[in-house]
Amino acid sequence: MLVIAPKYVALLTLAALAFACGNGPSPDGPTAQEEFPKLMEKAKAGDAKAQFQVGGMLKSGDGCTRDLTEAYMWYLAAKANGEDAAAGPMIKMMEEGGELTPEQIKSATDKAAALSKPKAK
Repeated sequence: MLVIAPKYVALLTLAALAFACGNGPSPDGPTAQEEFPKLMEKAKAGDAKAQFQVGGMLKSGDGCTRDLTEAYMWYLAAKANGEDAAAGPMIKMMEEGGELTPEQIKSATDKAAALSKPKAK
C-alpha cells in the first residue's frame, strides 16, 4: 500500500485542482486559457502540431469549452497534415461505444474537408 506523508497530500490536492481546472499558475509559461487562442491561430494556418494540440485541448476542455466534434475535426486536420499521433485519439473517439456518434463524426469530417479546401483567389 502506498502511504503519502500528510504534508504532501495538500500539495498534491492543490496541484490536481489547478491541473483539472486548466488555470493554475504555471511557472514555466502561459496558462491553457492563454495558450489556446495562440494555438488556434496556428491551427487555422495549417500547423499540424498546433492542430493536434487544439484537438487535445478541445477533447479535454483544457483552456477552452469541451467540444468533441471540434476536437475530432482538428485531429482529422492534423492527421491530414502529417501529424500521425492524431490517429490514436481519433480511433478512440470513433470506436463502437466511443465518445462520438456517427452524426458527430460525419459533421467533423465535413468540417475538416472544408477546412482543407484551397481558398479561391
